[in-house]
Amino acid sequence: MQFHQRILLGCRVEESINLWHKVATEMEISCDHEVRLEDFLLAIQDKDYHAIVIDLELFGADEMKMIRLVHHMRPKIPVITMVKNLDTTIGGQLYNEGVSHILVTPPCEETIRTALMTIPKAVSKFK
Repeated sequence: MQFHQRILLGCRVEESINLWHKVATEMEISCDHEVRLEDFLLAIQDKDYHAIVIDLELFGADEMKMIRLVHHMRPKIPVITMVKNLDTTIGGQLYNEGVSHILVTPPCEETIRTALMTIPKAVSKFK
């Protein structure tokens, strides 16, 4: 299978990683993943991605600082976040920082598919 798009997933939860890979493969999107913050940030810097997916619980960092850093490194790349607890304050702040989609963990196939459809080049296949 030839992939024309690539996403980067920053996550340590094996079930979530497997689910993202499954859905991305079905949508013909390549899915790289990193489990360490250093490797995640290096991958963002070194490779081209169509979207970046961040499990904000993973890194134990300030969520807004992490989003700002990713946007600073790749300002035009959509950022999809996964959070354990979502309230309107956090959600509003994430959207104000430019996050394109927020998923509550653990995600399900349908929410992952919906989030991946926010990637501009991925939408045309599923219209």
